[in-house]
Formats: sequence, C-alpha cells, structure tokens
Amino acid sequence: MEKEVGELILVLDELIAFLERHGEAHWQDWMGRSRRLLEARDLSGVTRLLGAYGGMGSFNDLYLCPENGHAIE
Repeated sequence: MEKEVGELILVLDELIAFLERHGEAHWQDWMGRSRRLLEARDLSGVTRLLGAYGGMGSFNDLYLCPENGHAIE
C-alpha cells in the first residue's frame, strides 16, 4: 500500500499545483490537507479526499472560468 499512497501523493501534488495556478483556493486547501495527512501516514487523508466528491458543491461541480474568479485565459 505504501507505493499506492506515494503515487496518490504525486497526483495530489499535480492537482494542487493546477488549482493554485488557476486561483482555486478552496479545493487547493482541501486537497492539500488530504495530501498532508497521507504524507504523515494518516489514511484519513483518503477519507477526506473521497469526501470531496459527490453532492452539490462538490469537487465534481468545480467549473474553472473567469466568471468564477479563476485565472483562465
């Protein structure tokens, strides 16, 4: 499982950088907290990450656009 957690951390690094680049602070913070938990070997980071999905206002609903205050050309 160590390998999978390491891979997930790398994917979160890319996602966090993407969200930061486009000015999406809320989900950047959410994913960053999940990442920090996983890095500390706390698997509640997986639960937190999965909690971002599903329901109104979830990560699934994120729409990056200038009208939402995002840095998009």
